[in-house]
Amino acid sequence: MAAEKLSIDPVRITEAFYIKLGRSGGWEVDSIQRGLMRIGWVGYSTDDINSGRWDVIAQQLRNEHSHRGTATRDLATFKDIASSTEHDVWITFHSSRLWWGRLAPGGIEEDELSKFRRLSGQWRDQDISGRVLQTANILVRYPSCKVSAARSVVFGL
Repeated sequence: MAAEKLSIDPVRITEAFYIKLGRSGGWEVDSIQRGLMRIGWVGYSTDDINSGRWDVIAQQLRNEHSHRGTATRDLATFKDIASSTEHDVWITFHSSRLWWGRLAPGGIEEDELSKFRRLSGQWRDQDISGRVLQTANILVRYPSCKVSAARSVVFGL
C-alpha cells in the first residue's frame, strides 16, 4: 500500500528537540495515541512552571540533585518545554520510527498519570512526502541530519 501524502505545507522550524516519553518509553503509546507530550517531574508545581518561577524550580532541582550540572540541564529542559511554540518540532522514537509533532499553544497540564503539553494535531511518523520515518533509514534518506545527544536533532531537508 502506498503511503498517503500528508497535507502539510513545508514551514520553517525554529527549533527541534528530542523528548523521551517516560522512563524506558513508558508513556510512548499513550502520548502518541492521545496527541500529548507527557513529561515527568513529580513534585514540581505546574503553576510554578507555567508562571516561569524559575528561581523556585532551580532551588528545588539543586536540592534534589547533588550534581549541579544535572540541575542546570533539567532547568533548561523545563524552560524549553514550557516556552516551546507551534514553530518548534519535538521528536521521539517508538517502534523503530521517528515520530514528530508540534506543541499547541497553552501551558503544561497535569492528570493522574503525569504532567503534559498538548500537541497541535497528532504525533506523525511520516515526512511531508508521506514516507514513514523508520529509524534505520533516517541517516540514509537524510544525510544532512545531525544528531546531538544532549538535546536536539537538526534536519537539513
